[in-house]
Amino acid sequence: MIAETGLQHPIQVLKTGNSTRLVAGAHRLRAFPILGRADIPAMVYEPETDKPELELRLAEIVENVGRRELSAIDRAASIVELQRVYRDLHGERRGGDRKSGKSKAQSLHFWSIGDNIAAKMNLSKRTIFAAAEMYEGLSPASRARVAGSPYAENHVQLRDLSKLDASQQAKALDLMLGEAPKAKRVADALAIIEKRPKAKTDHDKT
Repeated sequence: MIAETGLQHPIQVLKTGNSTRLVAGAHRLRAFPILGRADIPAMVYEPETDKPELELRLAEIVENVGRRELSAIDRAASIVELQRVYRDLHGERRGGDRKSGKSKAQSLHFWSIGDNIAAKMNLSKRTIFAAAEMYEGLSPASRARVAGSPYAENHVQLRDLSKLDASQQAKALDLMLGEAPKAKRVADALAIIEKRPKAKTDHDKT
């Protein structure tokens, strides 16, 4: 692709003193010598804080999420880590959102990263909040179970699953996963667990 259309995005490196460290673009960097090219365009970051390793990790996560090659569950995990790294670098905003009545925890989800970081990932802060809320609502066991399943790509079902407690999540996944699943949606699994009729979808009604 580089040979045909040129380099679309420079590699990114972090400069500390006289040394540089690759942040993003390992495949691009390997491609250039294969093409017989000695130099490659690069964007150079110089540390803004006394925590260059955290800055490096922040840039790596932003690059990974921005490429949109992650599943819904992996993207949410990356966003939660990004929020933690950003807070370690820049501190937390205190208090809740008085206008909307959001709790302190919800406010931190919304505002724990800067506008420039959200823009680089092409995500709104509302999307970031929803992904983080979903991920943290899932138990560690549920995260592990859905990671290799078709539901890893389904944000709606992951969101619905995250609203259940850990015990209900386990029971719902028992019904949704396996060779002969008894439910395709969290709502259907919950109906089975609670021994009530399944909710009809628009498709069922027609």
